[in-house]
Amino acid sequence: AATGAGTASITISGGDSANYTFDITDTGTLTINKKELTATVGDYSKTYGEDNPAFTVEVTGFVNGDTADTASGYRTPAAVTAATTETDAGTLSITIEDDGTADNYTFNNTDTGILTIHKKQLIATATADSKTYDGTTDGNGTINLDGVVGLDDVSASGTFEFEDADAGTGKSVNVTDITLEGTKSGNYILQNTTATAAANIVPAASYMAEAAVNTLIPQAGDENIITLTVKNSSGETDITFGGNTSVMITGYEAAPDGTYGKIGEQNLEEDSTHSTVTFTNGTGSIGLVLNKADGQGITFNIQGLNTQQTNTLTIIPTPRTAAAIEIIQDVEAPSENGGRFAQQ
Repeated sequence: AATGAGTASITISGGDSANYTFDITDTGTLTINKKELTATVGDYSKTYGEDNPAFTVEVTGFVNGDTADTASGYRTPAAVTAATTETDAGTLSITIEDDGTADNYTFNNTDTGILTIHKKQLIATATADSKTYDGTTDGNGTINLDGVVGLDDVSASGTFEFEDADAGTGKSVNVTDITLEGTKSGNYILQNTTATAAANIVPAASYMAEAAVNTLIPQAGDENIITLTVKNSSGETDITFGGNTSVMITGYEAAPDGTYGKIGEQNLEEDSTHSTVTFTNGTGSIGLVLNKADGQGITFNIQGLNTQQTNTLTIIPTPRTAAAIEIIQDVEAPSENGGRFAQQ
């Protein structure tokens, strides 16, 4: 069997001579040093939040048929890292501890490995908020993240948009540009950056408006009072609607002199005119003057309503009655035309 590390006595024996004798009482010492084994560790990886994988240390350099299983007093050194389940994504060193033992061997444990901590994948789902009709597809909601470790500070935001602006129930909402936020967001990656949800667009409380006029047959150029009444979705006057509101009037036509008339104190302009009407308890009124003595279909568009356009008022201004007729006689004409007009 092979002699283990340590010391052994060296003695003298034998020797022969016709003329001499030998003193062989002297001894020596043989020191058998331990053989160096080389310990190595590979590279490993895991996902953020997971336990560290088991590190395997490979040991080479055994002699005389020894193995890790048979070498006297043998224990493989352990590999360790500073990483825990809470260590951020990135890389850390793996080192070999100085805790290996063997009766006949020492260990070279200078080798190191790399532990790569990958970002954890999260699944984003969205919950959209219902809203009151506002004429836009803009939406809001909450993005939920499946897979967050513990109480990590990580959240998500995105853009919520309804499929269209109309009121309705169970309307599709598209969520795009989902991104991660928070102090721990660097440890995660999104599996999806878009999502879908469903929500309602509730009809606006102020749903529509009706227009009425003091008379449908005013005299051209006279003020005619227009009354605008805002209705809720139940068809009742919306007494909550009030304040100064932008109103657009259309449908009027030009008189022979090229003028149109007035709404309030503002001259009517070509095609359409914007004015401001003060509403109280859902009702507002304003004066309208039409200069053309002919039928005109007048409509109003009230800002902020679900249905902004009112019913059409067919107003037929009548020509004004002449107060007097002035007759001018002896009208002079240019001399080339014969001078004084001939008497008719």
